[in-house]
Amino acid sequence: KWMAAVDEMVALNEKLTAAAVASAEEAYGNTRNIVLGISIIALVFASAVGLAVTRSITRPISQAVEIARRVANRDLSVKVTAHSTDETGQLLKALAAMTESLVSVVSSVRNGSDSLASAATQIASGNADLSSRTERQASSIQQTASSMDELSSTVKMSASNSTHARQLSNDAADKAHQGGEAVS
Repeated sequence: KWMAAVDEMVALNEKLTAAAVASAEEAYGNTRNIVLGISIIALVFASAVGLAVTRSITRPISQAVEIARRVANRDLSVKVTAHSTDETGQLLKALAAMTESLVSVVSSVRNGSDSLASAATQIASGNADLSSRTERQASSIQQTASSMDELSSTVKMSASNSTHARQLSNDAADKAHQGGEAVS
């Protein structure tokens, strides 16, 4: 009897052990499937987060590179917009400030060169006017010199005529004096 009870107990124990093993295997399978499912979900979620983080970094960096290329190609009309306050947003804001500063500098240089061109035009006009007046003065001086030559020539001729007239008058006076003596 006791042996039969032990055999029953061993059989029950084996039965319970088999049931426990089957339950453990089922729990293991379920746990494995749950862990595998969670791992797949975690992998997909981590990939999505990684892709989002990568894009949140690479898009603004690509935008900054494109802005820098356009500014380097002398296109200062580029509009820079920064929507974030992280490092890439700060980079885009710095590029916007740099572009605005370059636009200001270029405008100042353009205004200065326009002023310089205007001043150069005024100087050239003044030089042309001065040259014209100088030419007129030179022509006037030439005319005055020519008139002075004519006047000098006329004065010399008058002096020569005056000398000749005095000689004629002296000769006439002498002849008249001689004629008066001959008559007396």
